[in-house]
Amino acid sequence: MSSREATISLFPYTRCYCEENVYKFCRLIDERGASYLPPIAAVVSSACVAETFVVFVSSEIGWVEMHKQKSGKTAEDGRIIWDYHVFAIVKPKNTQSAMVYDFDTLLDFPTTFSNYINESFRSSRLPRKFRIVPARDYLLHFASDRRHMRLPGSDASSESPELYSAPPPLYPPIKSSIPLSSSAFLPVNANSELSRYWGSAHMCPITDEHRLPLYLRMGEEMGGGESSDVAVYDTTGFGKVVDLRGLCKAFG
Repeated sequence: MSSREATISLFPYTRCYCEENVYKFCRLIDERGASYLPPIAAVVSSACVAETFVVFVSSEIGWVEMHKQKSGKTAEDGRIIWDYHVFAIVKPKNTQSAMVYDFDTLLDFPTTFSNYINESFRSSRLPRKFRIVPARDYLLHFASDRRHMRLPGSDASSESPELYSAPPPLYPPIKSSIPLSSSAFLPVNANSELSRYWGSAHMCPITDEHRLPLYLRMGEEMGGGESSDVAVYDTTGFGKVVDLRGLCKAFG
C-alpha cells in the first residue's frame, strides 16, 4: 500500500460515492475540530469546518473531463470523463495556501490547489462548472438515498449491493433534518439540447431524501450563472456556481 493510500485509509471511503466520502470527511472535521490524534492530525492539521468547502464539478451537459484520476486511463495520465466529481478544499484564513482533498486523485492527499487545478483540469472541449458549497451548509442540507446508483429495474425496497452499479457504503444513507423549500421541487427548465446528455445522477427526481441533483445541475435556473463572486452564497444552502476562473479567484 502506498503512503497516499495509507493516508486515505484513515478516512471513511467508498469507491464511486465521492459526494459521501467528502461528506464524511467534513463531518470528521466538524465533530473533532482541531483536536486530532495522530495519524489523522498530520493530514488535516488545524483544519476547521468554517475553512472547508465542498466542490462539485460537472457541466450543463452533465459530463466533465478530468486527469490524474485513479479510475482513469493509465496510458492517458489518468484521463476520465465523469458525470460529476466531488472534492474538498481547505483554506485556512491565516495562510494563502489552499489544499485539496480528493479521495480519487492520483496526486498527493492532500495536494496544493494550484497543483490540483493544473494537473486535473487541462484544456478540454467539454465545458465545466464548479459548485462551491461551504462545508457547514453541506453538512446541514445534503441527503442521498443513492437512487442514482441503482441498476434499472431494481427493487427499491431491497438494499442488496448487487442492485447497485457499485456497492454502496455500509453505513445508512445520509439524511438531512432540514426540509427542502418548495421551490426545490419545481421542474428544472432544462435546455433540451443539453439535458438530453444527462445521466441518472442529474435526472433523478429531487426529494427530501435525495438532493444530489440540486448540486449537479449547473444551469442558470440552478444558480449556474457566470458570476465569479463566491463570497455571496444563495439562501438555500446549496452554494454558488462558478467557472474555472472563478474557482481560481476564490482559492488560488
